[in-house]
Amino acid sequence: MMEEEALRYKSDGKVGKERIAVDGGFCGCSFGNVTTAKGYCFLGTARSAIVMSNIFLGTALIFLASAEVGCVEVVDGKAKATDTCNQRVFGLFQPAVLITNIAAISGFVSALLMPVIGAVIDFTPHRWSTGVVSAFLLTVIQLIQITTNTSNWFTMAILQAVMGPLYHVQVLAAFSYLSDMSRVVDDQTWTRFTTSFTMVQFSAETLLLVVVVGISLGLNMDDVETAHVAQAVSGSFIVVTFTLGWCYMPKVEARNVLEDGKSLVWEGFAQNWRTWKQINLHYKRSLKWFLLGIMFSEPATNAFTVVSVVFLNDQLKMAGNEIGLMLLMCLIAMIPGSLVFYCVAHSTNPNTSLCFSMIMLFIIAVGGAFTLTPENAFPWAYIWGASIGLMLGCYYPSAKLFLSLVVPHGQEAEVTGFYVYSSQLLVWLPPLVFSLLVEAHVDQKFGVLAVGLFGLVSIFFFQMAAPFPELLDEIHNKDKLESWKSLKAQSPKAASFDGGKGTMA
Repeated sequence: MMEEEALRYKSDGKVGKERIAVDGGFCGCSFGNVTTAKGYCFLGTARSAIVMSNIFLGTALIFLASAEVGCVEVVDGKAKATDTCNQRVFGLFQPAVLITNIAAISGFVSALLMPVIGAVIDFTPHRWSTGVVSAFLLTVIQLIQITTNTSNWFTMAILQAVMGPLYHVQVLAAFSYLSDMSRVVDDQTWTRFTTSFTMVQFSAETLLLVVVVGISLGLNMDDVETAHVAQAVSGSFIVVTFTLGWCYMPKVEARNVLEDGKSLVWEGFAQNWRTWKQINLHYKRSLKWFLLGIMFSEPATNAFTVVSVVFLNDQLKMAGNEIGLMLLMCLIAMIPGSLVFYCVAHSTNPNTSLCFSMIMLFIIAVGGAFTLTPENAFPWAYIWGASIGLMLGCYYPSAKLFLSLVVPHGQEAEVTGFYVYSSQLLVWLPPLVFSLLVEAHVDQKFGVLAVGLFGLVSIFFFQMAAPFPELLDEIHNKDKLESWKSLKAQSPKAASFDGGKGTMA
C-alpha cells in the first residue's frame, strides 16, 4: 500500500490495515501526509483561543452586571465594581456569580447533550458536518461578542451559556477521529503526534494571552475594552484555524448501525450504561475507580479557572488584564509541572502522581484563597497562579498516562468516549456550589474551599484502585505492564505527554 493511500480514510470510513511511521521533520513537529492530524491540531488551537478569550469576557460581564445595579465606583479615573454589592441583577442573582452561574447552566446542558451527540457521531455519517456546524456557530458567537456593552451584556451572557454545549459538541466531533488516527500510524509516531498536539495548543494559549495582555496594558484599557480585544483577536484566529481544521478532516461513514426500533436520542445513554456495566463487571479494581476519580477531579480542576476569575476580580479587585497576566504565569508554570510529574511518576506510578497533584492543588488553592488580600495581591496572586499551574502541569499528564495504561486493548474508542463523558458529567456542580454559597453571603474563600473538596473526593476513588502492577494485570494486557516499565526509563520529555491510544490532547 502506498503511504498516501494508507494515510487517507476510505469512503466507507475505515482505515488501512498497514500502520505507518511518519518522519517528524525539524523539531519532530511534522505530521507528514497525515492530513487528519494536521486538522486535529488546527482544531485544538481554535478551542484554546476560545477558552482564553472567555476569561477576559467573564471579567467584563461581571463589571457590566455590577454597573447594571449601580455597584460601580471610579478609582484612578477608571470605573470598577465596588467592594460590596448586595444588589441583585433583575432581582435574581448577585453580579459576582454571573459567570459561575453560566458555567453551571452550560455544564449541566452539556452533560445532558453529550450522549445524544455521541450517538449522532457514532450511528450516523454526520460526524464531519456536526463538527463544521458547531465550529461555525462558535465562530459567529465569538465575533458577535466583540460588541459587548452596557446595553447588550445580558444577551451576550446568554450566548456565553450557549457556547458551553457547542464547545463540547466540537470537542466530541474532533476527539472522535483520534482512535482512527492511532490505527493509521505506528506507536512511536502516535506518541510524537500527541506530544505535538499538546505543545501546539499550549503555544496558542500562551500567544493569545501575551497579545491581549500586552495590548491591554500598553493602551491602559479597562475590562470591557480588554474583552473587545480578546474577542476580536480570538475571533479572527478561529475563523482561520476552524476553517483549515475541518478542511483537513475527512468525511466518514457511520461507525455502527442503529438497530431497528432503537431511538438515536436514547441510544447514547443506553450505550454509556452498557459500557459502565461492563467496566464494573470486568475492571472493578482498575478502570472503574479511575473513571470515578476523574468524575470529580476534572470538575474540580475545570472549576478553578472559572472560580479564580471571580475571586481575583471580586475579592482582590484585579482587572481583566491583571488576571490574564496571572493566568499566563499559570500556563508557563505548567512546563516545569510536567517535570514534577516525571519525578513523582518515575519513582512511584501515575496513580500516586495523580493523587499528589490533587492534594497539592487543594492546599495551594485553598491556602491562597484564605491568605490573599487586595493589599498583597501583587506579587502573591501571581505566585499563587504559578503554583497552581505547576500542579496542573503534573495533573494533566498523570491523568493521560493513567488512562492510556488502563484502556483495554481493542476498546480504545469506546473507553475514551466514556472517559470524556465521565469527565464532564459533574462539571456543572462545583460552579453551582460556589454560586449558592456566595448568594448565601458566605465568604468566597469558603467557596474556593468547597470546589477544592471535589478534588479530595477524587483522591478517595483513585486510592480505591488496586496496587499498580495488579491494576495493570486486571486489564489482561501484559504489554501494558512492560510498556510502563520501559516508560519509567525514558526521559522527562517522553514521560510528560502520554502517547497511548485513546489519549486526548
